[in-house]
Amino acid sequence: MKLREKMLVAIGITAFAYITHKFAKVIFAVKGISENLPEYVKNSFGEKPKLTMQIVFNKCDIILDLKKKTIEKNKDLEEQINEYIEHFYPEILKLKLKVEIRERIEIDDLEEENLAEDQVTEDLEESEEK
Repeated sequence: MKLREKMLVAIGITAFAYITHKFAKVIFAVKGISENLPEYVKNSFGEKPKLTMQIVFNKCDIILDLKKKTIEKNKDLEEQINEYIEHFYPEILKLKLKVEIRERIEIDDLEEENLAEDQVTEDLEESEEK
C-alpha cells in the first residue's frame, strides 16, 4: 500500500471511531435519563411518572404521563425538566429535544366516569318511563 492509501484508511478509521464515540455518548445519556428522570420527578414533584422516550436520528421525544393534580400544581414542570436534562445530560442537547407532559388517565378515573354515565343513563330511562 502506498502512503496515500494508508492515510485514507487511517482517516476513515478515525472518523468512524469519532462518530461511534459521539453516538455512544448520546445512547448512554438516554439510558441515564430513562433511569434517573422518573426518580427526579418523584423527588421534586411527589409522583413517579410513566416515561416514554423515542429517538429517531437527530430527534428525541420524552413523554411523561402524570396525574392532572400534579400538572396543575406545578405550572413550570416542563421548564424544570428541561433544565434538569440540560444540566446533567448536555450530550442529549445535540438532538432536537422535545419534552411533553401528558395527563395520566387512571383506572379509578375511568371507573368514576363510567359510573357517572351509567347514572345518567338510568336517570334518562326513569324519566322516559314516567
